[in-house]
Amino acid sequence: MTRKTAFSSISGLISLLCLFSVSSTFGQDKFPISVASKTVGFVPVWAAWKMGYFEREGLAVDLVLMRGAEKAAMALVGESVNVAVGSADAFITSVESNFNVVITAGIINRPSFFIMAKKNFKTFQDLRGATIGVTNISSGPAVALRYVLKAKGLEYPRDYKLVPAGPDAERTMGMSAGRIDASPLAVPFNFVAEELGFRAVGSYLEVIPDYQVSVFAVNRSWAGTQSSSTRAVQARNGQGDALVFRESRIGY
Repeated sequence: MTRKTAFSSISGLISLLCLFSVSSTFGQDKFPISVASKTVGFVPVWAAWKMGYFEREGLAVDLVLMRGAEKAAMALVGESVNVAVGSADAFITSVESNFNVVITAGIINRPSFFIMAKKNFKTFQDLRGATIGVTNISSGPAVALRYVLKAKGLEYPRDYKLVPAGPDAERTMGMSAGRIDASPLAVPFNFVAEELGFRAVGSYLEVIPDYQVSVFAVNRSWAGTQSSSTRAVQARNGQGDALVFRESRIGY
């Protein structure tokens, strides 16, 4: 099985899981968890939810798709969600700003971003003068992109322009519409871009082999009284991870 086929099978699995509902949680208090996206790195938590793994712990988990870790961090502070799963940078900023947020575990610890671009951009050097779309300019993946491009001899903002262009799907469409020339895309959106005729200039892994992309974060006060629930969520996410990568026969 090729990596592309395997990752495609993961994407198919999450799409299939999202078509079906699990057993009823009637009578249980809702346990809201925010999740940043439905890209491959977050498939395990969606799988654990749809397979009913959280329910086995007595948790009536309600997953909330919340694009943007900054929003998720504020939701934690306001206690509208109990757990947030998303990009590490926003939660680190919250901790440094003395908000009532704590990071309890890592999720994705290798950058799965491929820098996809129009076909006339074949190398990193070809990105000089390019407009590159990112979720937002201050996000962790955008800062990491600047580090990668600097290692390849490109300085920001002298050699290229960064513009906020939304999540992966919107950035992919932005390239198709000609609004941006290139964008770092996570699996499986890099394959979507390939199908649309774009090419991979390179990947973050060429420069940054280890990078804490995403984490579990909780409201500190809530976690102080719900430590068993926090551990249960993380354990069942691990079970979802095992399910997904067993089915796809692939690991990071």
